[in-house]
Amino acid sequence: MRQFPSVIDSTMLAALQCHRRWVWAYELNYTPFEGKSIDLMAGAAFAKGGEVMRLCYLTGRASITSISGRELVFETEPGDAEDALEAGVTALIHSYDPNTPAYDSPKTCDRMAGALEFYASQFPLTDPEYGTIPMVAGKPGVEWNFCVPLPVSHPDTNEPLLFCGRTDLILDVFGGRYLTDDKTTTRLGDSWVKQWDMRGQFAAYAWGARETGLDVTGTLVRGTSILKSKYECKQAIIDQPQWKVDEWLEATCAKLEMAKVYYTMLQDKYPNGIPAFGEPCNEYGGCEFKKFCMVKDHEGWLADNCVARNWNPLERH
Repeated sequence: MRQFPSVIDSTMLAALQCHRRWVWAYELNYTPFEGKSIDLMAGAAFAKGGEVMRLCYLTGRASITSISGRELVFETEPGDAEDALEAGVTALIHSYDPNTPAYDSPKTCDRMAGALEFYASQFPLTDPEYGTIPMVAGKPGVEWNFCVPLPVSHPDTNEPLLFCGRTDLILDVFGGRYLTDDKTTTRLGDSWVKQWDMRGQFAAYAWGARETGLDVTGTLVRGTSILKSKYECKQAIIDQPQWKVDEWLEATCAKLEMAKVYYTMLQDKYPNGIPAFGEPCNEYGGCEFKKFCMVKDHEGWLADNCVARNWNPLERH
């Protein structure tokens, strides 16, 4: 039975590029048995390692839940960058799922651990030139998150839809305050830098920050390239003027209102949503539902090859 979500995040908005993916993933709450792709899993492990490294450097303590479900606590001397990095690498290793199919990817566990070490050497926590992490609401600006209401009502409850987001860290740098996001990739170049200018995810973060009273200048995207033979880092600085953020909000509300129309008025006509038949099918190594679109009996394949889940952006599970 389809159920419209009450909490929205940027990943879910991106799914609206293919209405079918939105319906299967966030209204019917299906997820394929195979789980995450190597790119998504490696990126998540890298992010967890970075979080632990920064918290240990700033406060001397961090904790994670490992991929096996164990609670791991890391304690270091605050301000000790080497020990903080060691804790971060350990956290990355414990967050890396060795069962994820790699398909000859360079993003193996040891290469990802090396990538975090390289990142730390390129953007050292000890050098203010690369930014300082402020305290926000009494906490270090690491893995900062927000949840604010949108001016769009839920089609069933009429309550405002909530929008939430989380960025890797906040940095005071270049004379401003930047919401900073780490990205792992295979190659970096001019096209990598240019792809973020109109990224809705980052306009959303600026909107969420300003709605909570946090004055931010823009977004800083830091990319780490992982190849089998070398590493490379680059960063892109993206201003988020208010007019651009306002346009993001207007576009987001329009997309959600259209999704509500398909949900309330056209559900019988499009029970499996409307497929994109385009680039969204191939992003990030391929949509997880692509193989189900390639068979006629969609419902049967979904039932046999997926499990039910309820994605909660507030709790990231």
